Amino acid sequence: MLSTVARILWLPYVGIKSVVQFYTTGTIYSVTNQEFEDSLYKNVHLAIIYHMSREITKFESKYLIHKPITSIFSQYRNNPIAQGLTNFGTKFDDNGYWVHQIPSSQSKKVLIYLHGGGYQLNMTDSQLLWAATMHYAIPKELANQVSILAVDYSLSMFDHVYPTQLWETLKVYKHLVESGYNEIHIMGDSCGAHLALSVARAIAYPDEAAEQFSHFPKFPFDFSQRLPQPKSLLLDSPWVEPCNNVKLPCAHGVDTTGDLGSPTCTMGDNFIGDNSKELINNFLTFTNTNYNDHWAQVEPITNGKTVILVGEREVLRDGIDKFHHIINKGDNVAYYVEKGGIHAAIAYVETLDYMSKSGGQKVVDGNLGNKFGITLFAKYLQQFASE
Repeated sequence: MLSTVARILWLPYVGIKSVVQFYTTGTIYSVTNQEFEDSLYKNVHLAIIYHMSREITKFESKYLIHKPITSIFSQYRNNPIAQGLTNFGTKFDDNGYWVHQIPSSQSKKVLIYLHGGGYQLNMTDSQLLWAATMHYAIPKELANQVSILAVDYSLSMFDHVYPTQLWETLKVYKHLVESGYNEIHIMGDSCGAHLALSVARAIAYPDEAAEQFSHFPKFPFDFSQRLPQPKSLLLDSPWVEPCNNVKLPCAHGVDTTGDLGSPTCTMGDNFIGDNSKELINNFLTFTNTNYNDHWAQVEPITNGKTVILVGEREVLRDGIDKFHHIINKGDNVAYYVEKGGIHAAIAYVETLDYMSKSGGQKVVDGNLGNKFGITLFAKYLQQFASE
């Protein structure tokens, strides 16, 4: 594994190689996925992220990458996307921040966004823009009824391990319900999708969740107060096996070069800390669960209001396929594979076009472009939130 200094020294080579390939043979990204066909920036950007992020340590995350969520909100406050939202960046509670707020007296619908990053990395600019873009991706009449809230859970780079993130998200969820928002939809990418599934399980199986949390007295939560289950789950590349190393090549035989998903369990191990994998299995390794015992009571799964998106070239695809097979009883769980797609492409690729003011204005004007993931999730959110 290259050291941080070595990786930095190799950056010019990575960038130049991407430029040359883009204009000659094509990069691994541009020849496989439409998002990269006409964008030199995206090809170089993803090549650099891939080069720098493999096996990133907690130390590197803390001192080279970390950015507080408040600074990300501030950075985009003048973007046209944010200017069309209400209470953008306003703090809701200890871990919740409004992306867009409609008073619960006017509408009880809310979309919770849970960001990815292996439970180690903070929410990125592009992830925040994904959450914000959903307001413009659904019909205006519905958009004026759906609040959007991002959860800024604690990170393993600061040694916050399981069940910290689940506990914090459950507290935000409960606070929303107590504030009148009881029609809750959850959207997440990567570990954020894993967290969404964990929250859904904890609410659907309160007795099991109470027993689980009894082993962690530092994290009190009253599961006797039943919470309404999520109305839907929108899952982009769910990280269903955080502590499993990936066997390569993948079963589908695709070239996974350049994918942002990690084939190792380093971040997963950082997430669980010294906890017993066996003790926390049902909230950790979802491919070690079964439908009847662990998912049959999760309403958005059993009533057909869960959608999963996976990239064709993901290193984590085999595990996601296996998990989908576990929960898809009665063909209730929608499952899509993006051609040439990589891990969590909505969050890390599609919204790169919206980071500038001109790109943000296109979103406000309704010109989202040909976005596979955003369009897909908007279609399902419209369907689920309208029922």
